[in-house]
Amino acid sequence: MKKIILACLAFAIAGGAAVSAMAGSLENLERERALAIAALLDSTIDVEARWNKLNLSTARLADLEVMVINDKSLKSTYSPRVKHALSNYELTFLAHASAEDYKSIAAHWFERIGLSTDQLMASRLAK
Repeated sequence: MKKIILACLAFAIAGGAAVSAMAGSLENLERERALAIAALLDSTIDVEARWNKLNLSTARLADLEVMVINDKSLKSTYSPRVKHALSNYELTFLAHASAEDYKSIAAHWFERIGLSTDQLMASRLAK
């Protein structure tokens, strides 16, 4: 009897963990965008590795952005997070917005947050 109760309890805990681990389309997009920006700002990798990571992220971002655009559940759950994401098109849909501006993701992102090439070149690495 004790084994049955423990097995049921373990099954309930595992089922609850699986349900809470699911992420929506917007969360997946935000995670991938954060990875792309982290690769963009990573000073420990060389230019070629950065280029490869950003090219891979661009393809993933484009797919995830289409998923978010087509996600009907976002319309019914218009939370502050969803409202903020949809009101900032240029930064939320980074791959599509940069393609529309005929710029790379890096150039588009830096421009949208207010950093110019001159400012970047004048900056120095601090530890």
